[in-house]
Amino acid sequence: MQASMSARPAGRRLPGARRGARKPLAAGFVALGLLVVGTASAAPPTAQAATPARAPTTAAPAGTASASGTAAGSAPVTAGVEGWLSAVRAAAAQYSFSGHYVVTGDGVASSSRIVHYGQGRDSYERIETLDGTPRIVLRHNDTVHTVWPRERVTVVEQRSPMGGFPSPAAPPGTRLDDHYRVAAVTQGRVAGRDADVVSVQARDELRYSHRLWVDSTTRLLLRSDVLGPRDEVLASASFTDLSVGVKPQPARVLAAMKAKNDNWQTLPSALQPTTLQAEGWRIDPLPAGYRLLSSVRRALQPGPASPAERPSVLQAVFSDGLASVSVFIEDASDPAAPSGMLQTGSTTTVMQHRDRFRVTVVGDLPARTARHFADAVQRKSP
Repeated sequence: MQASMSARPAGRRLPGARRGARKPLAAGFVALGLLVVGTASAAPPTAQAATPARAPTTAAPAGTASASGTAAGSAPVTAGVEGWLSAVRAAAAQYSFSGHYVVTGDGVASSSRIVHYGQGRDSYERIETLDGTPRIVLRHNDTVHTVWPRERVTVVEQRSPMGGFPSPAAPPGTRLDDHYRVAAVTQGRVAGRDADVVSVQARDELRYSHRLWVDSTTRLLLRSDVLGPRDEVLASASFTDLSVGVKPQPARVLAAMKAKNDNWQTLPSALQPTTLQAEGWRIDPLPAGYRLLSSVRRALQPGPASPAERPSVLQAVFSDGLASVSVFIEDASDPAAPSGMLQTGSTTTVMQHRDRFRVTVVGDLPARTARHFADAVQRKSP
């Protein structure tokens, strides 16, 4: 059953969004775990939503890329899912590249332009959305600046613990090969580049399967599909053009991050680290394979005060290393607000009430898994 409800905690929407509208894709590859936006919000601070963090759906053969831009080696096609993911992380960390990518899902498309520089242990990035509300994301390692030109606002935050494009971070103790398997590796082509097409099949019904296009030479991720139970494509992200080996220009990214503009406002992070236990909650039992990535209190309104001093929502992010889910817990200011389930593309949203609290689960995962998370939220005994 689908209820008329927002995919975000009670009544907070993107500017111009209608109730029940399809989920915005302007955040780029975030629905597929590919975009390095850190914890930067996908809505301007003037109407900031508690945007769910999504998890990675990337994978590539277990080889590493040399700093010179030549693949140092690749694993046999029998490599497990974790082997492919390890190669993607290595390639994303070492190569400098630029290009355009498009994200599609539920009949909606969004495009972005990305420039990424890898220099030793440092990485620099600039991502600009090309559709909808203008937004530019600047990153140096774990520091992320999200710039909203129309609002003349910059939000300074830290990179998401899930990693970024195209390098997802697996939670400690994650055993990907226990829950996914490489079913086949074939050949394909994306953005004019030869690719290994990796079919990653879920071993149970608690998660989706994926299809991944990995550059045959560099091991960079070129395309990623999220697949439904009949192998239908629920969501897809793909480069339309890609240049690898571009000259690193980190000074340009750093200069933009340090720029001081008159009449602009710089806002601190809307996140404050916390724990479920400290907040008086527990989520137990978890679906098989999912582990806690982070717990934060996320402010719902901008301002100089800490998130604890502003209206906020508790957010816990879980991942199995490939898929992820955000669990939001907030005061139920409107007892009449709808509860139920909504599915748009690969994203499932479940909203339930717990006494005077509202629980919202959002993730790229099947409905039964989202319900499992919602049902597992419990008030901790004193």
